[in-house]
Amino acid sequence: MQGEKMSKSAVTRIQAIVIIVVIVAAVISVSAYWYVTTPTPTPKPPPPKEVVIGAVFPLSGAMARLGEWAMRGVTLAVEQINAEGGVSIGGVKVPIELVWADTTSDTTLAVAETERLIAFKRPCAMIGAYASGITYAIQPVTERNQISLFTVSAADDITLRGFKYIFRMNMPNSKQAFVLVETVRALFQEHGLTLKKICGLWDKGIYGETYAKPAKALCTKYGIEYHEIRYDIGTKDFSPIVMEIKQFAPDIVASCAYLADGALLVRTMVELGAGDIRVYLTDFPAQGDEGIEVMGEAAEGKMGNSVCWGGIFRPSEPMEKVKKEYQERWKEPLNICALEYYNVLWLMKIIIEEAGSTDSKVICETAHRIAIPNTQQRGTLGLLYPKDVVSWDALGDCNGINHGICQCIDGKWEIIWPEEFKTAEFRP
Repeated sequence: MQGEKMSKSAVTRIQAIVIIVVIVAAVISVSAYWYVTTPTPTPKPPPPKEVVIGAVFPLSGAMARLGEWAMRGVTLAVEQINAEGGVSIGGVKVPIELVWADTTSDTTLAVAETERLIAFKRPCAMIGAYASGITYAIQPVTERNQISLFTVSAADDITLRGFKYIFRMNMPNSKQAFVLVETVRALFQEHGLTLKKICGLWDKGIYGETYAKPAKALCTKYGIEYHEIRYDIGTKDFSPIVMEIKQFAPDIVASCAYLADGALLVRTMVELGAGDIRVYLTDFPAQGDEGIEVMGEAAEGKMGNSVCWGGIFRPSEPMEKVKKEYQERWKEPLNICALEYYNVLWLMKIIIEEAGSTDSKVICETAHRIAIPNTQQRGTLGLLYPKDVVSWDALGDCNGINHGICQCIDGKWEIIWPEEFKTAEFRP
C-alpha cells in the first residue's frame, strides 16, 4: 500500500510538472507571437535640413534675357518663402535651397547641365526651362531620375510623351493657336472687317511646329487663306522673309518669335515698307515694357497673347507689393516672364507642404491629385490663374490656365480680350 501511495504521489508530481511546463511553453509562445506580430512603431523621420529645388534656364546665348527674367521670378519667390521660415514639413519650417544650371540656348548643353545639377545636389523638384525646345530636351533626364519638372513651356508634345514627372502651367500651343485665330477673327468682325489672309511665321523647332499645325487647320476651317514661312531661331536677316510677306500681302502676320527675332522682324518690316501690316507676336506681351522698347516706334498696334490675368495692369495690393519688391531688387519693372515662374514656385511650395515630404516620388503623386483653391493660393496666384481651383490632368496640363490678347496702345500693353479683363478697345 505504501508503495502504491508513493507511486501515485510520484505520478501526481510528474503530472504537475508537465502541466507547469505546458503552461510556461504556452506563455512563451503567446509572448513570442505577440512580439513578432505586433508592429514596432516606425520612428518619424526628422525633417530635412533644406528643401532643394533645381532651376534650369537659358542664362546665356540667344534666349538669355528670357531666362534671366524667369530666374529672377523664381529667386524672388524663394527669398519671400525663406523670409517666412521656409516650407512647412511635419510642422517644421524648412528653408529652400535653390540650385541652378545654365542650359544656355543649346539643347545638347542643356541636357548635360541638367544631368550635372541632379548628380551634384539631387533636387526634390525642378523648375524650368522656359523655351519649349530646351524643356523637351531635358525631360527624359528628369523623368529617368523621377524628379517632377514644373514648366510654362507651351509646345504640345511636352505633355504628350507619356511622362509622369511633368507639370505645365500654361496653355499648350494648340489652344493658343485657337485663341489667336478665333479671337482675331471675332475682333475683325466686331469692327466691320473680314479676316481673309494670315501669314504664319513659325520657327523650325518644336515650339513653332506645335503652333503651325493647328493654325493652318483653323484657317482651313474658316476659309482663311494661309501662307506659312518657317525660320531658324536666331536668324540675323529677315529681309527675304519680309519680302515674301509683302508678296503675300496678309491681313495679319502671326508669329511665335522670341524677343530678339520678333524685334528684328518688326524693324525689318518697317525698313522694307511693310510696317502697315498687322503683326501678332504671341510671346511679346510677356516681355512687358522691354517687348515694346525693342520694337521702337514700330511697336504701336502690335498684338500678342499671354496668360489671362488683369492684375499686372490693374492695381491690387498683392500685385503692387510684388511689383515693388521686384523693382527694388532688380531696378526694372516686373513682367509676365518673371511673374509666371514666381507663381509656379509658390505653387510648388503648396504641393511640397501637402506632400509633407521631400521625396520626389511623393511630390509627384501629390501634384497629380492635388486641387489648390484660390483661397489657398498666395498673393498674385489668384490673379494669374483665375480659375477657382488649380489642378493638373493625367497628362500634366493645368486646368486653371487661360490666355488673353493684348495690344500695344499709346506705348503700353493693354488687354483687349476677354471682356472681363479688358483694359482698352481693340484698334484695328
